[in-house]
Amino acid sequence: APEVDDLSVLPGGEELAMFLSECNGFYAFGDALHLFPSGVAMLGETTLEEWNAEGLWREAYPQSLNGHLCFAEDAVGNQFSRSAHGVFRFDAETAAFEFIAPDLERWALSVLADVNRLTGFPLAQAWRLRHGALAPRHRLAPRRAFCRGGQLRVDNLVEVSAIDSMRARGLGVSRDRPVTPEGVAQ
Repeated sequence: APEVDDLSVLPGGEELAMFLSECNGFYAFGDALHLFPSGVAMLGETTLEEWNAEGLWREAYPQSLNGHLCFAEDAVGNQFSRSAHGVFRFDAETAAFEFIAPDLERWALSVLADVNRLTGFPLAQAWRLRHGALAPRHRLAPRRAFCRGGQLRVDNLVEVSAIDSMRARGLGVSRDRPVTPEGVAQ
């Protein structure tokens, strides 16, 4: 069972704890959508708490992810986060947030209505048919970034550690967009 007390202090944590009490982590649409479990992980999975811990990958991004609890990821590592303002999709390559829904129930309905775009299902399915299922703690990453003209095709993908992929992409965003330290006028 999820560690409800621990989640309740996080943005949207109570809602997420209720969601996870029904099914504590899962994969859907093949390997395309991964929802992190809370508490003790089975089979080598990364837990929700581990994934959101300081020092894992979030610091690689130039803007703060404070106030966002990343609870799921698509086939290519884009994150779904819950904040006090709703559910967002965080683009791993550009660090842009896209509002998806005001709550988790409507997020799930949005995913069902737009599975291909929101989960990367066609890419994940093509990968799976050619290479097999993704290993735990792994996602697909483009050899050439999608935002730099990389094709949405299997031959532009590689299976990588989700943590390493997020760190590398975050550093790429940092190089492309210089960060002005807090309190310094631009």
